[in-house]
Amino acid sequence: MSASSQPKVYRLKMLDLDGAYECSGLILSKACGGFESSLITEIKTENGEITVGLNESSTCTLHNALGQLLFKELIYENTLMIGTEKFPAGIYLLHVEMAGKVEIERIFAP
Repeated sequence: MSASSQPKVYRLKMLDLDGAYECSGLILSKACGGFESSLITEIKTENGEITVGLNESSTCTLHNALGQLLFKELIYENTLMIGTEKFPAGIYLLHVEMAGKVEIERIFAP
């Protein structure tokens, strides 16, 4: 088995203010370090915008951590650009849907 086809695992470390910590069990990740996606080819966050590369026409939505809808659009091109200058820094969920396929990616917008 080549290094690129081996399963990748990670664990989370939770740290308290007093310095005590606890680690999760091992978590298997299929797409650690890259995209194994049929709809999304790349995601970049820079210069006040999120740029998403798409393989197909898709319906794209962006939600904040509270689940509030911030953006929804049917995209026909291969690239989606969302301006983030009005969004506070944080983690957002990008939903991409096409013909019954749904992919969700977490995005950090600085």
